[in-house]
Amino acid sequence: MKQHNKKTEKGERFEKQIKRILDLIHHADAQIEWNDRIPDPDNPKQGRQIDITIRRDNTLTIVECRAHEDPQDVKWIEELIGRRISLNANMVIAVSSSGFTGGAISKAKNYGIILRNLSKLSDEEIASWGQTVALIVTFYEYKNVCIEVFFRKDENKPLVTSRNIYDYFRDNIFRLIEIYNGAAETLEKKQFITPAEY
Repeated sequence: MKQHNKKTEKGERFEKQIKRILDLIHHADAQIEWNDRIPDPDNPKQGRQIDITIRRDNTLTIVECRAHEDPQDVKWIEELIGRRISLNANMVIAVSSSGFTGGAISKAKNYGIILRNLSKLSDEEIASWGQTVALIVTFYEYKNVCIEVFFRKDENKPLVTSRNIYDYFRDNIFRLIEIYNGAAETLEKKQFITPAEY
């Protein structure tokens, strides 16, 4: 009987934590579903049960939660990887009340599954789940580059040759990168080109 009560209390605490997660996300202008069922794209008549789905800015985030005694292992992470691919989800967040094994952490990192410990979640982080970020990417490509180097004439210093210059830049590649970055900064300041937004 004590064992049953212990499990019931743990289950109740877990449910309260999940309610906290739902309440925080609801305040963040997102469409939230608890115990959602998503039609399988490969078999629309078959619904896939998801603990929590977050729809925001045309993206789908899946949140799966577990309250077990032992740390969650790699098998659960592999299931979530397959679920993300099958349901075309943008993000999967795995929430555990007992942590994760080393293998699970490594697998999740390699496949983009976000792991969270239920007891360490902050309100700010939960409220941000499902958000998208806009990035501005600028790409510069240099072709047929010609670098002109000028020196003041100084009879007290040894003669500079093209071989000296080649060896210098070969051994100090970061100096060459500085030149390219300097050129890019000049292009931006002169507004010859504008960054592309993706």
